Amino acid sequence: MLLRSIVRSWFWPIKKLALRLFGIVARASPWKFKSFGYPDKLVKKPLWLQEPGVERPCYVTNVVLLHARPKQTRVLPLKASSKDAPLWAELADWQPKQRFVVEIADARICRSLTIVGSQNEILWDLSPLWNVEPERHPCLLAPVFFSEKKLKGRYLFLSVDSSQNYFHWMLDLLPKILVLEEAGYSLQDFDGILVDALKDAYQKESLQAMGMPLKKIIETSRIHLLEVDSLVVPSWAEQSSFYHREDLAMLAERLQKGCQVGQNIQISKPSRRIYIDRSNQWGRCLRRRTEILAVFNKYQIEVVNLDGKSLAEQIELFSSVAWVVGIHGASMTNLLFCRPGTKVLELIHPKWAWFMYWAVAAALDLKYYYLLSDNTDGIDSENEEIKKRLADITVSPDILDGLFQKWDAGAA
Repeated sequence: MLLRSIVRSWFWPIKKLALRLFGIVARASPWKFKSFGYPDKLVKKPLWLQEPGVERPCYVTNVVLLHARPKQTRVLPLKASSKDAPLWAELADWQPKQRFVVEIADARICRSLTIVGSQNEILWDLSPLWNVEPERHPCLLAPVFFSEKKLKGRYLFLSVDSSQNYFHWMLDLLPKILVLEEAGYSLQDFDGILVDALKDAYQKESLQAMGMPLKKIIETSRIHLLEVDSLVVPSWAEQSSFYHREDLAMLAERLQKGCQVGQNIQISKPSRRIYIDRSNQWGRCLRRRTEILAVFNKYQIEVVNLDGKSLAEQIELFSSVAWVVGIHGASMTNLLFCRPGTKVLELIHPKWAWFMYWAVAAALDLKYYYLLSDNTDGIDSENEEIKKRLADITVSPDILDGLFQKWDAGAA
């Protein structure tokens, strides 16, 4: 046990140091790829921004700016318990970001996600990474690549960081297709479409529902360094977790029609009450489960597990619900398909209180509540972030009963 703890505590620092040293040696080495130099600087300034008297970089061949949107105001989340601290009040007002499409000549893609200009600079605005400081970008610290490939022609770049997560795929990657279409581009304009990887059925289902031909998809996760004659990059529809009503409504409609579940949605009235079960997941599970399931049973709340359900089945399920209860997690992304007025309760650990599902609910006029977990401890892990991210949830059955009683009576 002691040995394992020592190995855990030293493994990542040693690995980072080794990669850093390897990168320094590689830079000094006369060996390079035949056609590529290493990225050696980073550009944070937006490429779409045209400053007076300053020319855009020569490799930017086209920029399409979409219409600016007015400042948005969101309805604040509701507390399920009076003892809970208020959350996210500072995020009620926000200014939508500029949406655009940029075309880059002789572009390079490093490690599947990072776009590099022909002057060896990382273009941060087009390919940000989660939990990474721009100046400590891994392609700068350890720019070592073991495979390269060249693509002739014009290609569409859709990849986003963490796209193997259902939430980031659905609400960060797919809306880029809407931005592209609004800018006037057609799929016929491209020789291929670049994504990080297609590992799950929902990824293929959603791309097909959005009109993306799978035969044009090129997975880039195994290509360390890729050169493209011309790369078209749509911006994110919004910065992640800040969602505009138009984008979400349009995305939901496209996916519903593409998955052929739209007709049933308009006819039936939402009536089901569901709890999204995570009992077969590692971490972030529900404590006092037996007592809480008794409360769910009292109010006819179904316990549903989304594992193995197709995208079409998930759309149909969430479009039919009147109540949604769930622990913070990617399955809550399906609030996208709920109808206005749906009541939502998210169970949240106080040390991992992220606001993205409230943002979705607020944009779609859902009635969103949150309940903070009573326990503040995390799971058994040396990694502090994992301890917080996967901590189990403990809530009072009495508080749930009181809230559901109000919902049932139509008083909340």
